Amino acid sequence: MGLGVQQFIAALDHYATQLLATVQLSGHSVWPDLILDNKPLEGQKQLGAKLYQTYLRLFQMARAYRFSNNQQLQTALINSLTLLSRNYYHQDAVEWSDWWYWQVGIAKVVGNLLVLLYDDISKSLLQDYIAASRYFVAQHNLPGGPEVHPHRPHLPPPVATAQITLR
Repeated sequence: MGLGVQQFIAALDHYATQLLATVQLSGHSVWPDLILDNKPLEGQKQLGAKLYQTYLRLFQMARAYRFSNNQQLQTALINSLTLLSRNYYHQDAVEWSDWWYWQVGIAKVVGNLLVLLYDDISKSLLQDYIAASRYFVAQHNLPGGPEVHPHRPHLPPPVATAQITLR
């Protein structure tokens, strides 16, 4: 491995270790600086962005886990993904704030997380995340045709879409 690659892995591991040290799982968050709260109006306005930032941090931890096989990272990742799936990003969840976070940003990061952690997460958690992504992400009926939300037909078509397909 070249020095540049080693430095990248070391920096990624350092960042993931810092993130891991600050994980504080609660019913409302994974990190205390990114409180996920959908009850007051202000919390609803920020939920999509904060949830997206949370998944981005988890993605960095998952990347480091793939290089290190650190079991503490694995445990934190699985527990965090379970909490988020149960409370925020699941089928029938309300899409608070900007649609982009729910229909594009989060779905893309979740897809990447599922690929990295495919062998480490339970089949039921994997299926829950796939169902959530299908719920939030618009799908094309036909090539070049209109986009629809199969589970939420009352919503207008989005401007952009993201689609993940896992076997």
